[in-house]
Amino acid sequence: MITCAELERIEGEQGHFTVQIHKQPRFIDPAKCTGCGDCAQVCPITRPSEYDMGLVDRKATYRRYAQAIPGAFAITKKGTAPCR
Repeated sequence: MITCAELERIEGEQGHFTVQIHKQPRFIDPAKCTGCGDCAQVCPITRPSEYDMGLVDRKATYRRYAQAIPGAFAITKKGTAPCR
């Protein structure tokens, strides 16, 4: 399973494929994250929620949805970090 990634291209034929993906950085180490959500509670930055089709906002530090695997949080960062 490759998390925080988008499929860019598939080439090849049945039984022998070459796949190119683009992996987004998490900026939070999933091996150290306990999934407690303390970081999201104190995060001052909001972004539109992709999971809720942009209808509500979420914090820049987030877990995509409640049952996400892995349960570690990630940070959406555009340009310089919104928090330090």
